[in-house]
Amino acid sequence: MTHTPAEATSIGRAHRELFDAGLAVRRDVLGDDYVDAALRAAAGSDGEPLQQYVSETVWGSVWTRPGLERRERSLMTLAMLVTLNQPRELTAHVRAGLRNGLTRKEIVEAVVHATAYAGIPAGVAAMRVVQEALVAELGPLDRPESPAAAGRPGGAGMPLPGRTVGLIGLGAMGSPIARNFLAAGQPLVVRDADLAAQGRFVRDNPDAVGAEDTAAFTECDVVVLVLPNSDIVDNVVLSEGGLLSHLRPGSVIVDMGSSVPARTRRLAEAAARRGVAVVDAPVSGGVARAAKADLAVMVGGDGTAVEGVQPLLEATGSRIIRVGPVGSGHAAKALNNLLAANGLVAAAEALVVGRKFGIDAATLLSVINAGSGRNQATETKYENFVLSRTFDSGFAAVLMRKDIGIALDLARDMDVATPLGQTLGRIWNSAVEELAPSADQTEVVRHLEELAGVLLETGSGESSDVSG
Repeated sequence: MTHTPAEATSIGRAHRELFDAGLAVRRDVLGDDYVDAALRAAAGSDGEPLQQYVSETVWGSVWTRPGLERRERSLMTLAMLVTLNQPRELTAHVRAGLRNGLTRKEIVEAVVHATAYAGIPAGVAAMRVVQEALVAELGPLDRPESPAAAGRPGGAGMPLPGRTVGLIGLGAMGSPIARNFLAAGQPLVVRDADLAAQGRFVRDNPDAVGAEDTAAFTECDVVVLVLPNSDIVDNVVLSEGGLLSHLRPGSVIVDMGSSVPARTRRLAEAAARRGVAVVDAPVSGGVARAAKADLAVMVGGDGTAVEGVQPLLEATGSRIIRVGPVGSGHAAKALNNLLAANGLVAAAEALVVGRKFGIDAATLLSVINAGSGRNQATETKYENFVLSRTFDSGFAAVLMRKDIGIALDLARDMDVATPLGQTLGRIWNSAVEELAPSADQTEVVRHLEELAGVLLETGSGESSDVSG
């Protein structure tokens, strides 16, 4: 059938409207980060038309139909993903289902229901993925009430009673940290450069008030920063009309991001001239532990200032470690990540060699974790994010490169030779240059697999050659 030009234009407009509507629903359900990553991965490739089709048809045509609420569609989607054995999609839709109003019990029941049709092996594999996602979002099912929970409205009280607290930076780590503060009963003034993300956070958390600009923090006694790097921190705090120009003497800035220690000290000196204290309190543990208020917090700063904000830090961290004067926390965080990155790469080298020899990667990983070679990467990252091929630990490779660089710069400033660190830095730089800008830290293993010509797939016990 041939369409007239007017009909073709009308049909094209209808497709575009469905695509736009579907993309908006897709973003609202799955989150901007997840959708943007999918679109970027397909851009300019053979998969791009499929991404357009999914947004237009699945999300635009189906999810916008009347008759079923989003929570009902979420349950149906979860059941379908169990039968299709799609762990990465299943993880994303567990998070989406919780946002759409599903309860933990309803999600688990959807998996049980689907298992009756998909079979026990598929159900067991799906339940493992679902449990990990639920624990990351909600904490363990049998977890006793945490100190943070005891401080919820109606509980024993808030961390900093009588003090006004602000938070700037609602990204992957900032959002769960902010939710922990709110769960502990501490109202917040919040700000993010992404106003849409800020709006969603305020909508979902009634005790949070959105700020139009840094002037909105004038009445704050404590302002927490969860920002990507020192450049952004300095711009937010020290620029003309920035945060420091609005804070009153006696206020405290708490930098929970990964900043350069020397620049943190310079920031503290500038703040001190206005009577404002700076505490650096970077964290370790990733998004999953942040969601459970189970972070390790490394704290640097004046003793009085640290003591004044410690109850707030305890609302998001299970271990608060005082490291030393201001800047010490950021130094400790960078050095910790240097070691963590070394563990990830060293394990990759061992597993790749074993794979080429013909040892199943999961089997060799079990040997390592039962022996003296184990480290945090082998015990958590490899099974959950590498061998599963999900590569979604929640921490970007480019951010780890930044932390490695901070640690190596610190070593040079201290006139300490770091031959292993320098080699790691070169490996990590090469990997980041080859990977997508949004790549997870665990995707560095992909780069090492490509260099070796194998994949760390499991099950066959034989080398999987990718050299072509």
